[in-house]
Amino acid sequence: MEQDFALQAREMGIRITTVDYHSISNCIHLAKIILGYGHLDNDEIRVGVGLLHDFMAEHDET
Repeated sequence: MEQDFALQAREMGIRITTVDYHSISNCIHLAKIILGYGHLDNDEIRVGVGLLHDFMAEHDET
């Protein structure tokens, strides 16, 4: 499920990585993502957060 979410996000230009990908123990950190923004300037971060917000609103599972 998380990998599907990450792949769909990538299709919208949002690059995220699931915490589970980096975890020693799999399936413990479900529904958590890692956001990397160290190489982005403030405007790029704002655009990315907006894209992520819109994407998550479209995929809200509540």
